[in-house]
Amino acid sequence: MKALLITALLCIIPPPIEPCAVWQALQRFEFIQEHNLQRVKVSCYIAPEGAHTADGSVCYEGIVASNQQHLGMDMILYTDDLVAEARFECRDVGGNSMLQAGTAIDIYRDSLDRAWAFVGDHSEYVWIEWIPREEGR
Repeated sequence: MKALLITALLCIIPPPIEPCAVWQALQRFEFIQEHNLQRVKVSCYIAPEGAHTADGSVCYEGIVASNQQHLGMDMILYTDDLVAEARFECRDVGGNSMLQAGTAIDIYRDSLDRAWAFVGDHSEYVWIEWIPREEGR
């Protein structure tokens, strides 16, 4: 009977959490809050040569499409480990509901191969931070 009770308790009571794991989770949470990071769906798009964005720029790698609210801002893309990976200029807006709602981004790539490579290197969702555009950019 004692063995059955101990086995039942071991199944109910979770193992203790490592203090290091708790500290790392807290650090991650604080970083996300401090930088106002968002987790958004990411995709890529290509356009015909010479195509223009919503703000009139010719398409080039380094731009991202989002919603009207972020047009004219810059975006920092973070890895899942919360390391800043790239900076993009929001110069385009998208037509689908997720882009319009600000829950997705669409990154311009020069070719279909480069778009597939980006998608292959990243998960379906990424962390992003919106920041004001620096003067002269």
